[in-house]
This record gives sequence, structure tokens and C-alpha cells, in this order.
Amino acid sequence: ALKNLGSSDGTLNGRLLNIQVFYNSGTYTPTAGTKKVIVEMVGGGGGSAGSRAAASGQISVGGAGGAGSYAKGQFTQNFSGVQITVGTKGAGGTSSGPYASDGGTSSFGSLITAAGGSAGQPAGPTNSFPFSTVAAVVSAGANGANIIGTPGQGASASIAVSAAVVIESPGGSSQFGAGGFITAFNAKGVNGSGYGSGGGPSKVNGGSAAVAGGDGSQGLVIVWEYA
Repeated sequence: ALKNLGSSDGTLNGRLLNIQVFYNSGTYTPTAGTKKVIVEMVGGGGGSAGSRAAASGQISVGGAGGAGSYAKGQFTQNFSGVQITVGTKGAGGTSSGPYASDGGTSSFGSLITAAGGSAGQPAGPTNSFPFSTVAAVVSAGANGANIIGTPGQGASASIAVSAAVVIESPGGSSQFGAGGFITAFNAKGVNGSGYGSGGGPSKVNGGSAAVAGGDGSQGLVIVWEYA
């Protein structure tokens, strides 16, 4: 026999009612009839470091930023009127101040959170080779993710092998965006794409001015509403 999945009012239990996507922080108001929500989110991506000005024969480098954590959880109570925070993007370092900032944490009240990505770090200028930045480590994890939760992808250190060769990695990629890619000498770091990805690396060689790093991309919160 077929199992009756309908409720007494004829509504199909478990039916997807609506999907609310939050690009900005705000208050969650459930669609009428919502009995359960599945919340999916990513924290903001970390910015990449800028590269300081370098004299002739020197190199300076700015490491890539890491991606924000990913979290997915299911909740059947205490979700109405919850405050949603969308993690801010990590700012890339500037030509006057190379240090970048971490991405912000995304959250759905206190029920579930996803940490932001780690900022990249600068190194140099110097003509003492090899030298490297400190890698952007994987982000802190996710809390309340009773379906799945993963830390955000980090980014490898930028390694200056010689005055002409730098080994770099792109920014960390998230489930919703690719990290900023590797660019040429003396060019600004590339911003992360989509949501939750890290900014791309930068590098400056002899006699060139400082350049800025790339911004990470902001977080995202998606609420799937079910009857």
C-alpha cells in the first residue's frame, strides 16, 4: 500500500516551499507553512596581501587568501525570526599597507555558523633567496552543521626562488566560487570570484612600486524551506 504523505489539510509533507538566498545580513522570516529548513552557507573569503615596493634586484610578494568554511544543516524548530549574518569579504592589502584581512563568519542565529577564510601574508622586499610568505591556513570549521561542514581551502605560500621566479598558488576556492588567479609581476592581486573564495597573490620585482592584493569574495546564506 502507498504511504499517505499528505497532512490533514491536503498539503504534501516535506514539499519544498521556497528558497531564500541572503546576499546581505538580515532577519529570516519563514514562508507560511514552513515546518523545516535546510540552511546552507559559506563564510567570507580572506583577502590576499599586497606587495611592497622593491628596489633593483629585490622581490616582494603577497600571499593568496583562503576560502571560507562551508556548512549545511537541517532544523525543525527555533528558526523563525533568526538573525542571518552574511560573512564580509576579506579586504586585500593596499599599496600603502600590505596586510590583508580575514573573511567574516556567516551564521544563521546560533544554530549554524561557517568561519571566514584566512588572510594572505606579505614578505620582502629582499634579494636573499629563497624566501616565502606564511601560507594562508585552512579556515576554522563549521558549527551546527548536522548535514555537512568543512573548513575552507587554504592557499600555499608564495616562494621567491630568484629575482625572476616566484612560485605561487591562487586563492582558496569555495563551493560557490574560484579563488583569485595568479597574475603577472607588478599587477594588483585578483579578487576572488563568486562567494567565499580567497583573493589571488601579488608580486613586485626590481625598481617597481608597491601593489595591492586582491579582495576575497563575500559569504552567502541559502535557506531551503519545506512543508
